[in-house]
Amino acid sequence: MWTWLSRAAKPIMPYLMVATLATLLGLVAVIRYQSNQLSTLQQHQGALVLSLTQTSQSYFDLKQLAADNQQAQAELRAKLAAVSSTSQYRKNKIEELKRELSDVKAWADAQLPDAIRRLHQRPAISGSTEYRRWLSTRDPVPVTREQPHQQSGD
Repeated sequence: MWTWLSRAAKPIMPYLMVATLATLLGLVAVIRYQSNQLSTLQQHQGALVLSLTQTSQSYFDLKQLAADNQQAQAELRAKLAAVSSTSQYRKNKIEELKRELSDVKAWADAQLPDAIRRLHQRPAISGSTEYRRWLSTRDPVPVTREQPHQQSGD
């Protein structure tokens, strides 16, 4: 039974071997191509995982920074409220003292002395020449007592 098959296949055997060899080479080429594709995809996947890890770390860093920022803002709001409260208390206390003490009220309502008001005047001086001129036009300081005379030693 196999004899007639082997006689019939004998003339086409070289062609079958070449076809089988070509098929095997084709399969090896396909496997090699797929292996290269797999390697490329694995490298791409590694890069994506690294990028995702960095993005995730940046996200967590920003989230922590936002939490720290919110905490700092809350602390500043609390400090501002405390300072505002203290300031308001002091203003109220001053007003209360003004109402209670007529001396304090008179003192607070009185104008500043001329010498003090002049200290608060700030002329627009843009150079040393103008400063000297401004100094020379101001009222001189009055002499309150006579300067002691220097005695010569003999």
